[in-house]
Amino acid sequence: MNDALLISGAKIAGSVVLLALVLRGVSRLAKFAKLDPEIGRKLVHISLGLYCLTFPYVFSAAWEVFATCALAAGVFLLARGAMRQSLGGGLHSVKRTSYGEILFAVSVALLFWLKDGHFVSVSMHHKAQIGPVLYMLPILILTLCDAASAVVGSRYGKRVFVIEEGAKSVEGVVVFAVTAWLLSLIVLLLLTDIGRSEVVLLAFIAAAFGALLEAASWRGLDNLFIPLGLYFLLANLLYLGVVGLAEIAGVFLGVLLLLLYMTRHRPGAERHFLAIGSTLFFCIAIFAEPSSLVTPVVAVATYFAADKVRKLERPPFDALNLLLVVLAVALFYFALSNLLRMDTIFGFNLSFAALAAGISARFAQQLWRCACHRRGVGGDVCTDVLGRGPESSGIDLHAGGPWRHHPGCDCWLDAEASRFLPAVDDAGSAEHDVRIGQPAFVAPGMSAPEVMSVAGASLAIFRDAPSLDGSQTAALGAFACDTARAGATLIREAMASLKAEGFGAVVGPMDGSTWAKHRLVVESDGRSPFLMEPQNPAHYVQAFDQSGLQIVSRYVSAVRPADVPESGSRSPPGLQLRDFDPARAESELTRIHALSLEAFATNKFYQSISLEDFLASYRPVLKAIAPELVLLAEDEAGALKAFLFAFPNLAEGPQPKSVILKTYASQVKGGGSMLANAFHARAQRLGFVDVIHALMHEGNLSATHSGNTGGRVFRRYALWGGRL
Repeated sequence: MNDALLISGAKIAGSVVLLALVLRGVSRLAKFAKLDPEIGRKLVHISLGLYCLTFPYVFSAAWEVFATCALAAGVFLLARGAMRQSLGGGLHSVKRTSYGEILFAVSVALLFWLKDGHFVSVSMHHKAQIGPVLYMLPILILTLCDAASAVVGSRYGKRVFVIEEGAKSVEGVVVFAVTAWLLSLIVLLLLTDIGRSEVVLLAFIAAAFGALLEAASWRGLDNLFIPLGLYFLLANLLYLGVVGLAEIAGVFLGVLLLLLYMTRHRPGAERHFLAIGSTLFFCIAIFAEPSSLVTPVVAVATYFAADKVRKLERPPFDALNLLLVVLAVALFYFALSNLLRMDTIFGFNLSFAALAAGISARFAQQLWRCACHRRGVGGDVCTDVLGRGPESSGIDLHAGGPWRHHPGCDCWLDAEASRFLPAVDDAGSAEHDVRIGQPAFVAPGMSAPEVMSVAGASLAIFRDAPSLDGSQTAALGAFACDTARAGATLIREAMASLKAEGFGAVVGPMDGSTWAKHRLVVESDGRSPFLMEPQNPAHYVQAFDQSGLQIVSRYVSAVRPADVPESGSRSPPGLQLRDFDPARAESELTRIHALSLEAFATNKFYQSISLEDFLASYRPVLKAIAPELVLLAEDEAGALKAFLFAFPNLAEGPQPKSVILKTYASQVKGGGSMLANAFHARAQRLGFVDVIHALMHEGNLSATHSGNTGGRVFRRYALWGGRL
């Protein structure tokens, strides 16, 4: 082994060790100083980003950086899984799904390879830009501006806009743009020889372009979009001069603002698609000439034309996924053309023609399957985000206690799980299908709802719903629709009617209160539904998105192995644990009711429930409770201070491998952690493999505790609302 290889290996190993030390240090600091999760994540982001700025001076070959980044990605994966507690505390305490750290490693490797002037459109100008600016400025903006935007937006953001994954703030985007402009001015003046007028204009374009990418990115994709987008921008515009820069910037910003203005009353998902799509096509145009946009645009137009003609519902993120495919194909041919030193435009166009043909075939196949189903030929109904038909029936979880069964339906529960059904059907007024004119389920203590319907959609209006921001609020529940368009139309009609009555706000879908059925599944990794989990077709989500309402509350379900070690939290002194006693069920439930009213009083959209209604909800299902999975914590005087409610996931069959932790509450600091530790140890002892942390509000401590103890989010849910 020669000396050069040894030196390269030492540099690679040292960089990876430094990464692990940073992750470990920030994780410990976050726990010790009780840092905000976003602050901890951005500390890691800034530390690693600043170190990556030294790569052009530390490494001499691209393969060294590729090896370093590949090993770094492995460390990041360990921080997500087996070493989450020791390495992942600074990265994975945020309550959102992000692949940013993996994409950050990918971006650094690509930028190091690209920094010498690859992917420069020499047909637009004839001076190739080779220098550190093509690497330094994208990394600096990604490192510092993204961190500033996230911290300011999470703390001070008031003007919020919705993207596909969640929400971002105008304040955060403005901070990104201002810091990016200042950094661009400094770096361009120091590292390039272009004139000051060009520097000012190019800095403005880079800042606006980067802020647009940040605002429209989701799931950490800004760590890929921002550096690569800024690379293409700088590599192709650096030497165009003031007039050329002004022309390109004017056309791009003018078209984007026009599109956003024309769709200002359309759902946020459409505006999100336009922002990302316009940016992507702009990058393709400045690299490969505007004529290269023809076939990608045809592929995207085919997608929307087929959707319009076939009138089929699309799953969430479908349009954005299409743009990711366009990006992947474009990058592949750009890389191929550079490596082979040949024109690949024929393959580029052929691939997008094939993509358009595949899109047409996909929609035609879905149309055929739906037509066959309607004629009784066989096959499934068009699949939703969970991979099942839109009318999947079964048991739904109705918030903290009662659940209802659709009588007469074919449930997906097996024979063992069916022991729940008699208890459920005995519970009183069961939930019926409002589409056939039957009354909707009325939650305990709620007045009878008003049923509204249009062709292909129906809902029920509950007029004594929990308040949204202090306004008189109605809930839109018992929702069903055949198409997103019909559902959105009905929701808007209901909103107009309620506004005329003097209501100030609506929430939905919610059957009156959070004690009844509410929220929709908005995202899933494909894991099978668990017992009493809400289910819905994807077009229900699209209906609420298109109605003009915004998501006002988000929830998640997570799964973790039962054999993960305890959290390490100290148990509060003086508390004794015991099982639920079915022989004294009513007395036990009375005490749980009192503690629930106090523990959940500050929860969003919480409404109290009378003891009579609470007992009436639980009496019919007492026979289904497994006492060893309902834990009570009492003080020395026998007063109930905490409780935990769980049950086996009988949706898996007579010998389920998972158990569902539904609710726990505590009046004593540390009581919840004590219960959770005891429950997980008991679940492992009883032979359960996985523990499902069910239906947690993203803002609750339970969601944070779940993530800190190895919980992996596999399903997301949402509740919509808005002022009238």
